[in-house]
Amino acid sequence: MGSHTALLFSLIGAVACYALPMDAYYFGILPVVAPIAYSFGITPTKIGVASFMGQALRYASPTVPCRTEMSFDDYQKSFFK
Repeated sequence: MGSHTALLFSLIGAVACYALPMDAYYFGILPVVAPIAYSFGITPTKIGVASFMGQALRYASPTVPCRTEMSFDDYQKSFFK
């Protein structure tokens, strides 16, 4: 499973970026995972890119439509199109 750390981290990142603040994810989780991934031959650049994969889902969180005039249902419908 070590060679698939970047893929797993990108999937975890999708959930973590949806639920956690960005600082907690990038300054708390990423520094712990990066050395582990490096021990399996995954460069810090690759694990950094994998960590950004969940950023697209960040804008689907409930905190974004509350800043707009849209309801959460309408926002989700337009977001996932």
